[in-house]
Amino acid sequence: MNTQGSYFKKALVVLMAVIMVFTYMPSMAWAADGDGSGTTETPKSCLIFTTDLDDSEVHFCPNSNSDQSKSYVEIIEAKVTQYYDAEGNPKELPEGTKVTYKWYQNGKSNISLPGKAWQSVIQLNQKRTTATYYATASATIDGTVYTGTSKTLSARLGIAPIQASITVNQKGILASTSEGKVAANLPLTVVDLDGDDKFSLDEALKAAHKAYKTEADYEAAQSGAYFTVSKLWGEPTSNLLFFVNGTAGSSVNETYLEANDQIYASINKDDKYYSDVYCKFDVAEKTVLPKREFTLTLTDGSGRALSGVQIGTWENGSFQALEGKTTDENGSVSLVFPAGEYVVTAQGTSKGTVQDWSSGSPADVSDFDRPLMAPACTIISAMPNGNAGENGGSNAKWSFDLDTKVLTIKGAGATTSLSSKPWKAYVEEIEKVVIEEGITELNTSFGDCPKLECVSFPKSLERVSGNFNGCSALKAIQFDSECKTKIFSAAFANCTALKEVTLPAGTTCESAVFAGCTGLKKATIGATRYAGTFAGCSSLEEVIYQEGVTSFGKSTFCKTGTYQDCTSLKKVYIPSTLTEWGETPFPDEIVKKIEFSGPGTANFSFEKDGSVYNKDKTVLYYVSPSTKTIVIPASVTSLNPSLFAGFTKLTKVTFQEGSKITAIPESCFANCTALKEITLPGTVESIGYNAFFGCTALQKINLSSSLKSIGSSAFSSCSALESIDLPNGLQEIAWYAFQDCEKLKELKLPENITNFGAQAIKGTSIEEIILPPSITKLNENQFRSCNSLKRIEIQGNVTTLPEQAFFPCSGLESLFLPKSVNSIKQTSINGNVFGDNYVIYYAGTTANWKKVDPTGTQSKSTVICNYVKPTTEEGKMEIVSAPSDIITDDAASLKTQALTLALKYPEGTTASTGDKITADWYYTTKTPDGLKGLKMVSPCLFKNNTSMAALSQQAAAAKPGTWYYICVVFKTAADGQTTMLVTDPVKVTVKDSSFTLDGLGTKDDPYKITSYDDLKLIAEKVAGGESFSNTYFALKTDEIVIETDWQQIGTKETPFMGIFDGENHILTYAKGAKSLFGTVGSTTVQNLRLKGEYIDSCGLATSFGANQGSGGGKSGNLINCKLLSGSKTRSVGLVGSSGGINITNCEVESGVKIGLDENGDIVGKSGLASIVGAGAFVLVGCKSGADIYSTGCYVGGLAGVKGYAMRACTIKNSQFTGSIHADDEYVGGILGAGYDDQTAPNTLCAVIENCYVNADITGAQAVGGIFGGEGGCDQCWDNGIGYIRNNVFYGALHINGKEIPPQSASSGPCAPADNIGGSKGAVSGFMRSLNKNNVIENNYYFITNSESVKGLGAVEHIDTSKIRPMGMHEDGTYYYDTSQDSLKDICNWVDSEDGINRAYSSVTSSNKNRDDDPLGEDKDNLAKACTQKEMTDDSIVKLLNANANSMHNWVQGKNCPVLSDKAVAYKIEVGGDYQKEYYIGEKLDLSGIEFTVTWSDGTTTHPTLKNGVTVTGFDSSKQAIVHLTAAYENATCDFTVKINKRADGTPTNPNTIKVNLTLLGDSLHGENGESHTLKNGGLTEWLPSKDYEVDLNATVWDFLQEVEKKATNPSVKFNAENSQYGMYISSVTYNGTNGTIELGQMDNGPSSGWMYTLNGKHPLLAVSEQFLKDGDKIVFHYTDDYTVEEGSEDWNTPGGGVVEEVKDVTTDTKTGITTAPTDVKVSEKTNADGTKTKVADVKVSADNQKEILKQVKDNNSNEIILVVSSKSVGDATKADVTLDKSFINSIVKDTNAKLTIRTPFGDKTYTQEELKAMSEAATGSTVTVAIEKAAEPTDDKALTAKLTPVARSAKTAKKNVKVTVSLDKQDKAMIQELKDAGYTVKYRFYRSTKKAAGYKAAVTKKTASYTNTSGKKGTKYFYKVQVRAYDENGKLVAKTALKQCKYATRTWSKAK
Repeated sequence: MNTQGSYFKKALVVLMAVIMVFTYMPSMAWAADGDGSGTTETPKSCLIFTTDLDDSEVHFCPNSNSDQSKSYVEIIEAKVTQYYDAEGNPKELPEGTKVTYKWYQNGKSNISLPGKAWQSVIQLNQKRTTATYYATASATIDGTVYTGTSKTLSARLGIAPIQASITVNQKGILASTSEGKVAANLPLTVVDLDGDDKFSLDEALKAAHKAYKTEADYEAAQSGAYFTVSKLWGEPTSNLLFFVNGTAGSSVNETYLEANDQIYASINKDDKYYSDVYCKFDVAEKTVLPKREFTLTLTDGSGRALSGVQIGTWENGSFQALEGKTTDENGSVSLVFPAGEYVVTAQGTSKGTVQDWSSGSPADVSDFDRPLMAPACTIISAMPNGNAGENGGSNAKWSFDLDTKVLTIKGAGATTSLSSKPWKAYVEEIEKVVIEEGITELNTSFGDCPKLECVSFPKSLERVSGNFNGCSALKAIQFDSECKTKIFSAAFANCTALKEVTLPAGTTCESAVFAGCTGLKKATIGATRYAGTFAGCSSLEEVIYQEGVTSFGKSTFCKTGTYQDCTSLKKVYIPSTLTEWGETPFPDEIVKKIEFSGPGTANFSFEKDGSVYNKDKTVLYYVSPSTKTIVIPASVTSLNPSLFAGFTKLTKVTFQEGSKITAIPESCFANCTALKEITLPGTVESIGYNAFFGCTALQKINLSSSLKSIGSSAFSSCSALESIDLPNGLQEIAWYAFQDCEKLKELKLPENITNFGAQAIKGTSIEEIILPPSITKLNENQFRSCNSLKRIEIQGNVTTLPEQAFFPCSGLESLFLPKSVNSIKQTSINGNVFGDNYVIYYAGTTANWKKVDPTGTQSKSTVICNYVKPTTEEGKMEIVSAPSDIITDDAASLKTQALTLALKYPEGTTASTGDKITADWYYTTKTPDGLKGLKMVSPCLFKNNTSMAALSQQAAAAKPGTWYYICVVFKTAADGQTTMLVTDPVKVTVKDSSFTLDGLGTKDDPYKITSYDDLKLIAEKVAGGESFSNTYFALKTDEIVIETDWQQIGTKETPFMGIFDGENHILTYAKGAKSLFGTVGSTTVQNLRLKGEYIDSCGLATSFGANQGSGGGKSGNLINCKLLSGSKTRSVGLVGSSGGINITNCEVESGVKIGLDENGDIVGKSGLASIVGAGAFVLVGCKSGADIYSTGCYVGGLAGVKGYAMRACTIKNSQFTGSIHADDEYVGGILGAGYDDQTAPNTLCAVIENCYVNADITGAQAVGGIFGGEGGCDQCWDNGIGYIRNNVFYGALHINGKEIPPQSASSGPCAPADNIGGSKGAVSGFMRSLNKNNVIENNYYFITNSESVKGLGAVEHIDTSKIRPMGMHEDGTYYYDTSQDSLKDICNWVDSEDGINRAYSSVTSSNKNRDDDPLGEDKDNLAKACTQKEMTDDSIVKLLNANANSMHNWVQGKNCPVLSDKAVAYKIEVGGDYQKEYYIGEKLDLSGIEFTVTWSDGTTTHPTLKNGVTVTGFDSSKQAIVHLTAAYENATCDFTVKINKRADGTPTNPNTIKVNLTLLGDSLHGENGESHTLKNGGLTEWLPSKDYEVDLNATVWDFLQEVEKKATNPSVKFNAENSQYGMYISSVTYNGTNGTIELGQMDNGPSSGWMYTLNGKHPLLAVSEQFLKDGDKIVFHYTDDYTVEEGSEDWNTPGGGVVEEVKDVTTDTKTGITTAPTDVKVSEKTNADGTKTKVADVKVSADNQKEILKQVKDNNSNEIILVVSSKSVGDATKADVTLDKSFINSIVKDTNAKLTIRTPFGDKTYTQEELKAMSEAATGSTVTVAIEKAAEPTDDKALTAKLTPVARSAKTAKKNVKVTVSLDKQDKAMIQELKDAGYTVKYRFYRSTKKAAGYKAAVTKKTASYTNTSGKKGTKYFYKVQVRAYDENGKLVAKTALKQCKYATRTWSKAK
């Protein structure tokens, strides 16, 4: 009886589908003639096909397209490069030999590809059709004709094979394979043998027998009406059952499989009743710990527990029972195994009733023992182990022996970070840690290992960042004697059981390494640094310094704190090598108790007072820190560095007469805070670095007359120092010498000084500095941040102003430059330094200055040329006549005008021949402020004491405006006396003659609007292209009525940019008129009242703040505007949409109706609201009492919807008290919806704070009292946090029950979540996600219609650590925890209830989890339902005002808390000239900073740091972009400063660093289905890997700018934009050999754009904030899908790239991958065409082969990766990988692993079947695999050179323009030939508004026509077309030139 089931369903099992890959391996075939059999008896005198076809099995061509009219085409090749001579010897073809190929399909001639005759194509167009292919070849060699025939390839059109698995039961025992392995869960590749595009169980069984038995062991055939299996697994029987995923199957030819199905085939035992029972364990595979108990559960097919069943293991084909192991009543059994791999199975029966048919009719047989089919579970029992390395950064591994309690870390590289402990489950058991040789960094914490007693470190260890702090049981630390590691701070602190430690020579220790080790008694030190190492080691008695230590100071860098509180220290051994005392490490209180011993004591003199000298007392090494006064003997010639440093009691220092000390060394008197005065010996020539640093009491110092140099920071922070006299012989003052000497007001530099260090007087009170003529060169950063300076005079012949010489010098007023200056570096006086507040006086001529600064960009301040220093007021020139002010409306008339100034000598004097006079004119467009902000006039003439300034600037401008002119006169008399004269300003005003409004359009005199005609005139001017940027307008009347013929002010092409002040007047609309404004740009509209019975649009403007860049440029401002009661609008109450706007103190009054037409019918659409509809906006202090009506979605009381993913959507301190009546979803009392598109799941979330709603609100779903919902955000970035807090809702919510039509998430409103239906909430109606970045807190509500309403409506998914397990919960919300659950599991979770794949692919970051239950027990913290009493008893008011984020302006209203009318500060902005760059360690200096605070009533104030503003967040401890926070009352803002390293040329801080860049671009293909990413490949190399040299403090942005300069062929330009995240690259322009392409964000789809990896990782910082270090590697790349890239591992794409070196064979047990190195030798080989190729010959050593096989078997690895590193191949372009056949056979026989060969040229992967075929095809003992570098994209113009397409255009019936490519007969034939050869042909259409240039690609299509459906009305467009050919990989290989459309242009007449 063949009972093979009825139905089965697909299992919910997630396995990776493996598609069979057919690879053509090199082989040899020969024959004189033939049909493709490829064989003859004797291989002589014939050609050899070295590249041949695969004749091993049928080649399946993918057929996923049901449209069978489309042919399948695939290129195949069979190539001859060798031949057998007459003796049968193989030889290379002679150079130049021509080989003729002929191809056959089904025995008939087939085509060869053009130019590559050894290639042909498979071309199939019918299902289940099999075709055969082979090639013949002939060639003449030395006059003899040689021929050959390739193998034959059989190909069929069908679907690709699938993967499945099979288990075979043989009468109650698991069957065996032909190789003696257990037939349980065997992997299976199933092929569609009959071509029906399905996979039957019969085909699977055939595949199983072919793979694991023999094909003869399976027999099945049609028998009558049944298809019967008569033999299975070699056993003839019909008593069979088959199961698929646990469900019995029907006939094997009618049961069909899907990928990853599990098959169970059973040869049954009961041949009488056929009663065998299917059973299974609860898991198919389980990993357990050795000797640790675990449980399995056995059930039958229906899930019923099977009790009393004997459990055993499968061994060598038989069942081995486990004694005493039978299942209990629940079907469970507890098992224990030692380490190893086991297959657990079961044997027994199950009681049941069967039917006996022996009598011909059924009879029940009760209580029959039905035999069980054998179940299978693979048990892997192994000691705990895993990966201990950083992600991809090393191959460090860990293992823990449960018996010995030893944790071993081995491998190579660094261990994981401090925060991660992969062995955390065993920390309570670890007793010993062994770090084996090869580990270089230990970064992991062991502080929570209470039983850890011993740790050992190898020679290879370079750093110990890991923390053993608090290991109270640690007794021994064992270092290899040659270990030279760096031990980081507190690594072994508080290890109280530690008694003794030895630090080998070369060890370095950071501070407090052994601090608090109170049991430590002895320390032996060979370390080279150990600052603070033993602080608090109170039992430490003896310290031994090993031989080799030369000094306490120079060699060890000790500090006094090293032995702080080591009160028991008595003995110190000094070796003979310690000859210099250096800096004393011993505290003063114990140094006198120490017994110094050892041979080194002879090198020193120990005095009674504790002082230490050298043997002859010429060097003073040590003095007790308690010293108050000291006399330094005359014998002393040298002082120890830092000798008196930190002596806070020292008040007096006397040098004995006759002292010969020549230098005060570094830090000698640093921080002697009681020292007030000191006199240095007259012999002192130098004062060293930090010598008197921090001597805060020092008021006077008498310097030596011999002094020549003062070192860096020598007197820095001497805050009491008021004056200092510098000796004449002083030659040098180093940088920072007097920094922060706050009281120092004057410094006169001596005349012989040649070097004055950078920032030497920063932080002083010095206002004037004169650099004498002896200083001829300035330093970089010369006066950087010297903000007290007002006047700088340079007298020497300085030629160059270096980088940041005066940056920022915020107090500087005058800079005097000599005429020798001829060069200004970019940042010397540029940037935010010389704005309008500074004047440069230049001694050279105007002509010379123009050479110094030809573009005027280096100096933005006034530059007064021809300067001579005035010496007297006498003899000044007097003015005879001066020009008058000019007002004109004829700009052209100014061309012939000039300002004339006539001068005369003072009365009683005469001109002499020696007098010299210069007079230059300057101008400004702002009201003059002295000489600040002036520009030179050109041309400017001076002759006969008369100066003239031409007015050509105004004539050229031809625009209205005002200019001010000033003349500066210098006179130098014959006697050298000089004078200076500055004239009063002359005002020149140009008016627009056609613009008749009264006024000048300035702030002081705005254009005055008094009539409707005035408004029309403004509208006409804007329509004509005049934006009125920075022009002021004022409304002066209440009488204007806007009529129905009104044309709005401002268009999309020309937005209105004027400043419009309504001055609180009322503007009235006639019934049916449009709004005042159409499009308003980034400007201000304020103080306007509006009213209209019916306004046929928005109330104020259609769009405001438009045309902003994606970085969110300058926003517009709408202030104090109001729509009055009784008005009615068709659309939004004030502003329809915005690209960026700040709306302050605006109101729509109660009684306003929104969304109705003139008849009162509802016409309101989506995005309807009172204040603003859609876009980017910040609302503060706004209110509305309007009634809103809409048929659409996204309806809000104040705002409709956030319209931009990465721009602001913020509403604060605002209220809504009207009503909302909406038909659709996302309806909210304040805001309708956040960003409405799921293509940006990391969008900035909406912010709603301190808002109040008292309203009745109706919608279909996602209805919220405050917020409709956030429907597009999955996981926002950390700087996009959404805040919904401190809000109150009082009112009613209604669901109207209307059905919502399905929406597209990518092209409109968000697709609702499954659990959104009818959702409503008092605070939010729907939230797609809740994680820690969705901050909802301190909200309160009361529902007036007595319904039970939650605070939060529906939530789709929540990231929290409080709710487990992961998955869908009863409330319909999907819960997970990114701190515990893997991102892969979260993103690919499948709901086991409904089978739906919940694809949260945008959840890409870990640790974004909340720690609460936001919908359960913690819900009141988010939104609390209140009683009416609570709403009215002032208690909620107190809670609202007490919140840290409140504006503290809540008051008690009648029914609930309401907002006070008192204005509050809501925004603070930072400006002014202040220091924005610092060096590490510098103090914050905000001199010159300015703050602007905006209040909720629209007013602004300017508080200072002294009256309320605070600035926090400054940290200059490391190189960084530091984000500071300025705060004033409730307003805060962030701004940044830059912290730089100080370049000093040392290896630590070099002047420059080298950084490597690879630039990967893409084609401009749009959304055509292609997806090219860094992770998955397909990108194109635009710039190859190359090192570039940049500044030490370069950011990525600085680096990219440097690349721009140095990359010339090809060249690139990185186009950047600013966002609130910092600067990012919006597009890259690439100019290569094939032309120019600009590729930008979203060009290839909504998720496309530019990203970069830094050393293999995608950093989270913007390019302007990411610093670089020497050796960094950047891969800057485009991506079509950024969600694929985020969180991706190191760059190692299958298509090639950088392949890092691997040193040892290692196995990652987590991934099941074994990685191994290879041996590489590069050699040059000659090709058949005579060219030479560098080839990397690759082999795997015998030892490594053995180790690979051992590790794969031990760890059951599923993949072997052989690594050929980039370094090893050098400049080779090909890799020949030779593998031993025996090695391949062992992989196939002994493992289940696939084999991958990873090279820089690409990867190749072979399945087990392919490896087996590879081995069988090999003729020798080895197999060679060739992997070549992919050819660079070529432009094979020969393919398309003859094409001559003609483009024609015509208008369609709908007034669109259709462009068609016309091809003649020859063109059509050529294109068909290309298609037949396997190429894809596409047509790219271009358009432009100019005929000769500016063409941009519009679309690329396979069809030869394109309809343009969009354009600007009235604009002519020109069209071109290009024919393009792509190869089988989608790469462009050929293209025609652009062909002009025959009818060149069509005028666009259809409005968009």
